Amino acid sequence: MRHNIPVYLLADLNATHPVLGHNSTNPRGTLIQGLMKRNLVYFLGPDFQTYFSRRSKGKPDILLSNRYHIFNYSITQGPLTTSDHIPILLKLTVRPIMVATSPTLDLTNANWDRFKDILDDSLSNYDEPDNIRKDKSYIDDKITFWYRMIKEATELCISLKTFRILPYSKETENLKQLQFYYKQALVLINNHGPTQQLLEYLQNIKERIKIEAKELINSTWETLLNKIEGIYRDPGKFWKMIRRLLDSDTEPTAYILHNNRKIFSPHPDQEPIFREYWSNIFKINPWIRFNEFLEDNLLTNNNQYGFTQGKGTQLALSRLYEFIAVKKSLGYGCNLISRDVSRAFDKVWHDGLKYKLLEAQLPDLPTRLLCNFLDNRVARIKIKDFIGPEFQLQSGVPQGSILSPSLYNFYIKDTPPPSQGCLQIMFADDHTQVITYPTKAKCMLQRKTVREIQKINNYEKKWKVTTNMNKFQLLSISARRPMDIIVNNRRIPYNQQVTILGCKFKKSGILPNVQARIATARKTVSRLKRFRGLSAKTQLKLYKSLARPQLEYPAIIFGALSKTVLSKMLAVQNKALRQAYRESPPYFNTIRELHNHSKLEPLNVRFHRLGQKTWDTLSLEDENLFTTTRDLTINQVRDHYWWSRLGAKGQL
Repeated sequence: MRHNIPVYLLADLNATHPVLGHNSTNPRGTLIQGLMKRNLVYFLGPDFQTYFSRRSKGKPDILLSNRYHIFNYSITQGPLTTSDHIPILLKLTVRPIMVATSPTLDLTNANWDRFKDILDDSLSNYDEPDNIRKDKSYIDDKITFWYRMIKEATELCISLKTFRILPYSKETENLKQLQFYYKQALVLINNHGPTQQLLEYLQNIKERIKIEAKELINSTWETLLNKIEGIYRDPGKFWKMIRRLLDSDTEPTAYILHNNRKIFSPHPDQEPIFREYWSNIFKINPWIRFNEFLEDNLLTNNNQYGFTQGKGTQLALSRLYEFIAVKKSLGYGCNLISRDVSRAFDKVWHDGLKYKLLEAQLPDLPTRLLCNFLDNRVARIKIKDFIGPEFQLQSGVPQGSILSPSLYNFYIKDTPPPSQGCLQIMFADDHTQVITYPTKAKCMLQRKTVREIQKINNYEKKWKVTTNMNKFQLLSISARRPMDIIVNNRRIPYNQQVTILGCKFKKSGILPNVQARIATARKTVSRLKRFRGLSAKTQLKLYKSLARPQLEYPAIIFGALSKTVLSKMLAVQNKALRQAYRESPPYFNTIRELHNHSKLEPLNVRFHRLGQKTWDTLSLEDENLFTTTRDLTINQVRDHYWWSRLGAKGQL
């Protein structure tokens, strides 16, 4: 690896480290990570599983290169063998690499002038009788004819692309000139013999070519990463796109086959028609206007935060956390319940939804359209190659429809409100209940909890909504040995930890969520070492897009953390800064200087700034909660050790 020529090592090293895409670490992985930190080796892949056994799978085979890696490369899976290790094919070339893909339309090189002429001729030659009846069958025939003309024109004017080119670096004029000088020097050496001056000149040109080629590769990847990081903010989607760029995306594409083994493409359904109708009625986006209509006529549930404009998970979690913190400050007993509706969109009862639409006294035309939107929905059951007959659906709103979320929110708008001293938070199909009692009497808290659970159960039974009992979670925040909760002769066990909207809660507060966030962000920062050769600006942009969002959810609650816990979160960002600027001990720049130079906002300042926005919204959302926490702050009521109030941490 210390040679001054490109060297590649593809071997079964059984090295594990987060930098290499693993969850654990062993001595070999630590050694390779140290070499990468010193810029002696680079990790190139593979990004797919290379080992399969009866009980496990993994990626023990890795490809490493030295610092002089300048070739285009592709890592793919080879043909299956009897070995438990999948063969790995490595392709190295100085030319662009083309890989086979499923046929797609090449719209860039299409002959659009001919495409337009064919359609114009087809329409001009189409004769239509004057006395034809323009009914539904007439419209269907017209649409079928138009689709057939478009398909024929597409086949004649638009070619199919069966390959794609992996990212590569286009040679610059300077690099081409250096290559020309290198070839001329070789010609002089072959014709007149080597001299000391010629050999030194040849070596100098060779080093300049390596430096120029490496800078060109880094520049190409910086351009690609800057392009995709703004599109794929989700880390999972980002790394999937990276695997695709490296031709390592081996996940199969899901599709449905007909009985004749052809790919099933569903016939255009009613959705485009209804979308056009609603747009004409409401003039602009139908989802926004329909929600505005429901809100103006008080046909929504104020405790619903999902699919609602101006609300989100940050606001829901901040209200939930502050409510628990206030009750804990007052010494209340408290139980936390998290329940999830089973197949929420698929179980919306059509007759029940129609009844509520009629009861709401909506305008006649929208009511008819919405009821018709639910009618004549059919489904089929597919088992391997067999597709069963159609059957009518009596429940469910279409997945992916623009109106389905609003219809679901409207369907559960009359969910029973919480009792006095309790809180209810709904986010789409997630339903959270906080039950409190003014004293720490276990029996009274147990009875109140049973009543609140039974109240929601009765509502779900009436409107044919089902809670997924496998995801039903119950957490006692106040009692060490709480009394059993028995509903309908069924004992509901207590959990040590519950997860609500991606945030983990425990009796001791949100410390488990902080620990999980720190671990996830550390792993992401370690994986970003793969791009260590890029500029500091690009590496910081990747950190802000992929790792920092994992640290700051939910930002308003993290603003109430202690200095000890907050320092552990700050250490992750400090590590990312040192990594971007390639600093190693002994450090010559302080963290404050690096933050100022990169214009990166410290996490504690960012938590407070983002939390203040959410707190301002919360003060308008729940005035009673805001007033209570303000009075506690004025009266200097001491917070609970594990549940520090947001209002006491400077959010006011």
